[in-house]
Amino acid sequence: FAMAFGRWECRAKLPKTKAVWPAIWMLRQAGGWPPEIDIMEMLGHDPKTVYGSTHYGKLPNNQHTTEKFSGPDFSEDFHEFACEWYPDRVEFFVDGEKYSTQTKSVPFEPFYFILNVAVGGDWPGFPDNTTVLPQKMLVDWVRVFRPAGDAKPHLLVRMTDGGRVTTEPNQWQFKPGEKVRLTAEADIGYKFVRWNGVEAENATLSPLTVAMDTSRDITPVFEATAD
Repeated sequence: FAMAFGRWECRAKLPKTKAVWPAIWMLRQAGGWPPEIDIMEMLGHDPKTVYGSTHYGKLPNNQHTTEKFSGPDFSEDFHEFACEWYPDRVEFFVDGEKYSTQTKSVPFEPFYFILNVAVGGDWPGFPDNTTVLPQKMLVDWVRVFRPAGDAKPHLLVRMTDGGRVTTEPNQWQFKPGEKVRLTAEADIGYKFVRWNGVEAENATLSPLTVAMDTSRDITPVFEATAD
């Protein structure tokens, strides 16, 4: 299952011990990294703090925005962790309380849910003689809600390696018949080849103007150029 935008939430009881790293997060359906949205991460030695993050940019110059929420011991009971993802921002919540709004490089493509418990790593550190294993993250439920007004024609542009796309206007929902202009911008060492998901006679145009008479799912294709 993958979707763009909407509300994503999970009710869970988290494990705690040195070097344990529970996470509720999202990655792009098309593969590759970044981008990434972390609805919740917790470091097992500090069970009263959780983090919400967005990752963006391109390797090796990728960046992230992270904010934290301090609350009760999240290992002692179930709590609801959520994000509301809009075309212009991602908002993070714990038990219905919004604690962060992040606006830089918001992704425009379908993501899927991941629930996991990692052990070790640079951020939580590695196990020592105080670490108690095994550990579990107990999950009550996972829920995903489509955005309000999703019946309007909407545009999904699936990012691929080798370039990026700018849209004008920069939005994801449109009035029936409204037009959007798509421009493919190839990275150094790549060239734009075509669009998948548009009429054949327009597949190689960039910029490309599309009438939003129906919802569209469009993928730019880039190819490496010869040395």
